[in-house]
Amino acid sequence: MEATRDHADDVVDRVDADRRLRVVLDAVAGLPRGERRAVELCLLGELPTADAAAVLGIAEVSVRARISRARGRLRGLLGDIGTGVVEEGP
Repeated sequence: MEATRDHADDVVDRVDADRRLRVVLDAVAGLPRGERRAVELCLLGELPTADAAAVLGIAEVSVRARISRARGRLRGLLGDIGTGVVEEGP
C-alpha cells in the first residue's frame, strides 16, 4: 500500500525551498558587481555566456572567469544549500 503524501509536508517543503532560495539570492547579491552580473545573467537567467558577454561588453572568457570566481565565493558562503547555483555547468 502506497502512503499518501500529507499536504502539511508539501507546505513545509515549499517553505524550506523558499528559504533556501532567499539565502542563495542574498549571497548572490553580496558578490562583487561583475561576478554578480555574470551569475544573474548566466546561472540565474540561463543566458549563454556568449550572449552575456555581449550584454556586459566583455570577452566571453571573462564571463566564464567571473562565473568561476563567483562559484568559489558562493561555495564558501553557502556550503550545500547553494548546490544548484554553485555546481559546475556545461
